[in-house]
Amino acid sequence: MCCEGKNMKKIIWIIVFALFICSTAMAKDAKDIKKEENAANQKIVLKEVQGEVTWIRNDKIAIMYAQDNEAGTAEEMLLPVPEDVSVINKKSLNEIKVGDIVRVQYEEVTEETPEGTSINSRAKTIIFLKAAVKKPVKPPPEEEEEEILDSGEE
Repeated sequence: MCCEGKNMKKIIWIIVFALFICSTAMAKDAKDIKKEENAANQKIVLKEVQGEVTWIRNDKIAIMYAQDNEAGTAEEMLLPVPEDVSVINKKSLNEIKVGDIVRVQYEEVTEETPEGTSINSRAKTIIFLKAAVKKPVKPPPEEEEEEILDSGEE
């Protein structure tokens, strides 16, 4: 009788272990099926934009890629920058400054969901092309200073 109790405990532990393994495998299969469904509803396209950096932080970059001076309008794109972004022609993202000209290759993910279409983008590669043009500081016109001085004497 003593041995039968020990065998019964072993059998129970084996059954519990087998159920655990089966449930883990089934859960993994359910996750894989969900990923396949998501992949079927996603469209990933690699795109590119080139322009002037108007704003930059460690996790985002803004690029002005079109400008209409007559209308006073500009087209600008804000892209998230992941930590693993590739930077070409500079050592790191910290070396890129506002005013620099860059080309950004980015990934655009379009996902169809029951709620509607979702479009997300993120930078993949940032290529430095040209440093910012330093604009000379214009001194104030001399005529304005003379008028101010003349008006003070009267």
